[in-house]
Amino acid sequence: MELSPRMEWAFPSENQDPWYPSYEDQIRAQDASGFAAREDRNLILSGGGTLTWNVSTGLTWTDPFLVWSPATGFFSLLVPNTLLPQNGQCIRTEIVRAPGSNKNVAAEVANTAQNTDNSLVLGMRSGTSFLFRNGALIQDGVTIDAEDLLSGAGGVTGFTLIEAGEIVEIPAKKALVLAKTPRIEGRLVVNGNLKFIEGSRKPIVLPVIYGPTSPNVLVPNNCIVPVDPSAGSMGIQLPNSGRPGESVTVVNISDSANNIEIETSVRTIYTGVFGGEEEVNINSAGESVRLVRLSDQNWAQEI
Repeated sequence: MELSPRMEWAFPSENQDPWYPSYEDQIRAQDASGFAAREDRNLILSGGGTLTWNVSTGLTWTDPFLVWSPATGFFSLLVPNTLLPQNGQCIRTEIVRAPGSNKNVAAEVANTAQNTDNSLVLGMRSGTSFLFRNGALIQDGVTIDAEDLLSGAGGVTGFTLIEAGEIVEIPAKKALVLAKTPRIEGRLVVNGNLKFIEGSRKPIVLPVIYGPTSPNVLVPNNCIVPVDPSAGSMGIQLPNSGRPGESVTVVNISDSANNIEIETSVRTIYTGVFGGEEEVNINSAGESVRLVRLSDQNWAQEI
């Protein structure tokens, strides 16, 4: 009998007699590993209670992490603990495959996963952060509801897309952290803290543009355009491409009622319930209009 180099599956040696027992061991080992791979593709991780990560004291979870078995519907329960991995180390456990009832399992700190079919890595320390197996990241000194972190409901980093008409609520005591300025077409309701790491990208204010204008004046992305049409009607040309969420605001700073036409050469301007237009006009003293770029590069008039 011999063993495979990585998985250590038993198989018959050359000219082994009898060979069948070793062959049977090989098939059983392959079957167990194949089943484990299938189960791992469908595992669901939940629970955990309150989760705290500190580089000095480690990762603490106050309730069991629940590892759901898609084969039977029961759980391996990763009992509450505090473990301190060093940079590059992981927290691992051995779950019960196809459990017939809920089973308690313990976790430990290690340098690698175990070379067994039952091994499961909860996550690993990366610098001063802890990275979970599903990609969720908890920073040093953070305490958060574990399911909020694992589901992305709190402690979020990166981009957040809120579609038109959608309401996203962030509960009190939860922080939404955005690495970049987000595109928000709906309503953002924050009962906790809202933090922009880089801050909002403020529109630039252009010098006053005087009318009449011919041809139309092409303005840049993300700007406020003060215009004075006192000497005649004028046209403002919107840029064709840019970052979603950028805006162009045109403001009549004069007492003139001459027409100001804001248009785009290849895009559509959505003006509300009446659908899309090729241009928007303002023709009252002190009037203004704000247009916001959508993800498809078209524009929408802010009502």
